[in-house]
Amino acid sequence: MLSDSGTVNLLSRSYGVYNINELGLQKCTSSPVDESDQGEKTYRCASHEMRIFGAIGSGASSVVQRAMHIPSHRILALKKINIFEKEKRQQLLTEIRTLCEAPCSEGLVEFHGAFYTPDSGQISIALEYMDGGSLADILRLQKSIPEPVLSSMFQKLLQGLSYLHGVRHLVHRDIKPANLLVNLKGEPKITDFGISAGLDNSMAILFDGPDETWHHTRTLYNEDSTFSFSGKKFVGPNDIHAKLSNIRSTLLGDWPPEKLVHVVEKLQCRAHGQDGVAIRVSGSLIIGNQFLICGDGLQVEGMANFKDLAIDIPSKRMGKFQEQFIMEPRDLIGRYFIAKQELYIIQ
Repeated sequence: MLSDSGTVNLLSRSYGVYNINELGLQKCTSSPVDESDQGEKTYRCASHEMRIFGAIGSGASSVVQRAMHIPSHRILALKKINIFEKEKRQQLLTEIRTLCEAPCSEGLVEFHGAFYTPDSGQISIALEYMDGGSLADILRLQKSIPEPVLSSMFQKLLQGLSYLHGVRHLVHRDIKPANLLVNLKGEPKITDFGISAGLDNSMAILFDGPDETWHHTRTLYNEDSTFSFSGKKFVGPNDIHAKLSNIRSTLLGDWPPEKLVHVVEKLQCRAHGQDGVAIRVSGSLIIGNQFLICGDGLQVEGMANFKDLAIDIPSKRMGKFQEQFIMEPRDLIGRYFIAKQELYIIQ
């Protein structure tokens, strides 16, 4: 919302109001959302204090320029977004919210503020200037990066992700080489938080792969894994896979065009023990012919968007489900197995 005074007011239901004008940004909140939230914040970063040198990049929703902040003599990257395009406003709010909650964290690009330029209708987000370009730029030139160098880089990037997930309860959702920046010191940092989301509000879809790949789900379990369903417990990959296959066949039914499919309406993720992860999902079972996406701002490549299908879930709901997974790390870094799984179906 644009006020008569030339201030843009961005409202986040969870994190308060962000007021942005030509002099900078102020975050206002009536009460902190958690103990780590620091409430009201002000970033003094005025448009007249910037000297623009030229564009250094562009994307579908923004242009990035190199600039000098005259009072501090600091070179910054200014990301400019037009506020009058509805599709970009939510992306803008999401990015500013995420940056305000993690302005100076290891592995994340530093946030220096934002300001509004009435003449152009643009909000400029002032970010740390990463003079080494992106990992995608480096790969275009070098083709490959030695494993010891990558290991060192990603150790720092994982610290940034750990902070987003564990402290701020945010998930980036668009990690790729183009969004991993490097400075001339060799320090890597994550940028572009426009489609990040709160973990507690993320939506997802359950796995329903084709028959030829379904048998690979057996590899998600080890010999001690357990699966509980309808008051019975199944142990080990073979017994668990057999029971899951039976449930899958029941959901598919005798008429493939119309089957029971999951729509995940809530997903929660938290740390479990020292290195594990607990995932809890819940949602509806509806009559349909494909797994659907249910959630704002989430699009899975190659799958239909729930909003585009105009499906009334309550009228098609045949039941509800709740499911919990306990994931534990394997010997290989980044690999997990399902140690414990519980499924409840309510008709």
